[in-house]
Amino acid sequence: EFFQWKENPFTYRFPAGESQQDLVQKLQTLVMELEGHVRPVAVISHVSTLQVLYGYFLGHKFRPENYHTIRIPTNTVIELTPSHYGWQERRYDLSKLDPKAKEFPGVVYDHNTNFYSNAKARHDARAHD
Repeated sequence: EFFQWKENPFTYRFPAGESQQDLVQKLQTLVMELEGHVRPVAVISHVSTLQVLYGYFLGHKFRPENYHTIRIPTNTVIELTPSHYGWQERRYDLSKLDPKAKEFPGVVYDHNTNFYSNAKARHDARAHD
């Protein structure tokens, strides 16, 4: 089984299970629902589901057939906040939580998808034609 999965981890379906390709299709409705929320949403799930969701939201870095390579750390809350040019990610490693601390800052990563800057560049290029 493992060797068959290793050949094509995106489409391989374990017996009585589902592939990540199946998850991509299955999660489309959830993704649209998550994108429509204006208040925070917590998603707690299995690693493969989290890999698909994380890969979707940071799609500029990951192709669906590579979702299985995304490392989802244990004991960690990943907060994705929309920004003007993509997503800001903050990770909270709960294994390092100090119960006496007044705040828990987390580690910040900016994921610039360049959606708006690419759209502006395309618009500017058309304006010069």
